Amino acid sequence: MNTTRILVAHEPERSEVITSALQGYNVVLVTSIDAARYQVMEDGFKLFVIGIHFDDSRAVELVTELRKDGKHKYTPVILVRLLSSPLADFLRNTTELLCKIGTVTKYLELDTDPEPGKAILDAVDKALAARKASAER
Repeated sequence: MNTTRILVAHEPERSEVITSALQGYNVVLVTSIDAARYQVMEDGFKLFVIGIHFDDSRAVELVTELRKDGKHKYTPVILVRLLSSPLADFLRNTTELLCKIGTVTKYLELDTDPEPGKAILDAVDKALAARKASAER
């Protein structure tokens, strides 16, 4: 088993897509913002995967808290959308801005992706490789 710790913050109904894709990693799944806050107090998370609709759409609130926390200020964050949404364009524009300013590492719209598990795993592997390369500099 890979010892890389990844926090997945996602609504329980759809989290299996993510956790299945990350099989082999040390995944900690939380389904509420309070549980996420509690887990984040622990050190050792190398990456966060957060559902855009997490805990009544509090994903951005959680990301903001992570960026204010010194130990997770630069930890990669991948936001994911697994369900279609009438706010898809707004979410895309907002998360693209968050990616440009470096608050979010990647945003994945998986509701139309034929292989959502592969897309998640590819994004995670790429973010972890970039983190490792950055740490080695």
